[in-house]
Amino acid sequence: MEPPRRFGRPTLEEAAGLRNRVMEETLGLLRVTGISGLSVDEVARLAGVTKRTIYRQFGSKSELVDIVVDQEIDRLQDGILSSTNEASPIGKLQCWARSFFDYVVEPDNASFLNYLCFESIDDPCLRSKLSGWHMRMGLCAL
Repeated sequence: MEPPRRFGRPTLEEAAGLRNRVMEETLGLLRVTGISGLSVDEVARLAGVTKRTIYRQFGSKSELVDIVVDQEIDRLQDGILSSTNEASPIGKLQCWARSFFDYVVEPDNASFLNYLCFESIDDPCLRSKLSGWHMRMGLCAL
């Protein structure tokens, strides 16, 4: 159990921990509810912070989602790039495909990718972002 939080401004280390907790809870809720069910109130409750803290750190719900999605893409890219030490283009492609497959077969990751795809159907802004994320991953745009 964590020690009780002191009053006043958090230290840099505490602030980083709070930010990470907010992002983890946001990702968890996105996997379960999608963006339509994502509530800043619920993220704040689960992370043990105030809504004000979230808005001060991230600006808006949309920016929070963007940052969380970018972090997940970074995590996927890091996994793919770290496993790709092949010299030949075919070897690199095989490593990339295997790493991507390993990522998407994890239930939490599959839920997250489903969220992105399904939410982008009705949300033109998210659809545009999803296209950019695909390009960043080296996939063809939808």
